[in-house]
Amino acid sequence: MILLLYLSIVSTIFYVVQTHPSSDYSETKIITDTCKDNEFLLSTTTHSSLDCGISCGENAECRRFVFCSSKSTCTLYQHGTDCIISGDSTSCTCYRKNIGRNADDTTTCAVGFYGNNCQNVAQDCKDAYNKNIHSSFQIKDIPTYIKPTIAAEPVEVKCGFGNGGSTLLMHRKRYCSFINFNRSTTEYEQRFGNFDSNYWIGFNTLLDIMLGSPSTYRLQIMVFNTAWIPCSIYYEGFQIGNKSSGYSFGSSSTTPSPDHADCGDSMTGSLNLIGNPFSTYDDDYTGVNQCANRLGGGWWFEDSPQCSRSFLTGTVDGSTSDTFWLDNLDGELLNMVKFVLTK
Repeated sequence: MILLLYLSIVSTIFYVVQTHPSSDYSETKIITDTCKDNEFLLSTTTHSSLDCGISCGENAECRRFVFCSSKSTCTLYQHGTDCIISGDSTSCTCYRKNIGRNADDTTTCAVGFYGNNCQNVAQDCKDAYNKNIHSSFQIKDIPTYIKPTIAAEPVEVKCGFGNGGSTLLMHRKRYCSFINFNRSTTEYEQRFGNFDSNYWIGFNTLLDIMLGSPSTYRLQIMVFNTAWIPCSIYYEGFQIGNKSSGYSFGSSSTTPSPDHADCGDSMTGSLNLIGNPFSTYDDDYTGVNQCANRLGGGWWFEDSPQCSRSFLTGTVDGSTSDTFWLDNLDGELLNMVKFVLTK
């Protein structure tokens, strides 16, 4: 029996309170992308967002739902904040469960938050792994809220719990909806894109993570060719400089991946990008070569010839400014790219 329904004036928060359980929700964004989120708990027919919220509240594993009034569909999800829809989304509304009080007296929090009132949040993905926040999930790569010790507010990142708590820094995927990576330095300081298609974590969050928990970090760059065969390389002692350095790239050494073919070293090999600032069209450090403007994306360009042997923020569509990794993949189109941070 429903005892109370409160819908805020700006329609961003509502509370569904039953004798037991009870939940409250915040309205989040609907994002249109050809690569939609296919991992859902349940999809059913309901008549209102209230009914859909009740279904989510009664399911202890539900942390997000989307209701589409034109189709009367209700879809429940186990994690995440925004809802990715590949078709018409004009009648759809997405909500995240902020806190759920379950019938067995347990509490459901947004992933990354914990405590009886969801008052605590993991510092980073490694901390979330150590706190076993991922234990109820079958999948290993999960959108997770973290709050680095020097950050003002929690932020959602994608944590990899299959390898001890890694953090996704960048994701590029051909065939997903286009997201422009030819952006200003200010834009690269912020997060943009979608975790599962084309995504950038933002320098601000990356530095909050690395400076908030000083450690020896490693960057894994994983590249998939058109046959979806992966190769990989690790940059040990990975560092990113501060804003005044132009977010310069640093690494102490490289190691091959034990799980994939060796990509070769297009960052510190025959051309060395260590110490190079990150060039964008509005902050291009490459002088007469104008690499960021010419290639159309941000990167740690130069030590030439003509800019770099790697460029992974291109268009991902086979055009002249497409992504490339010349060592071991010279001339190959790249279906997918991942940057993953571990410590």
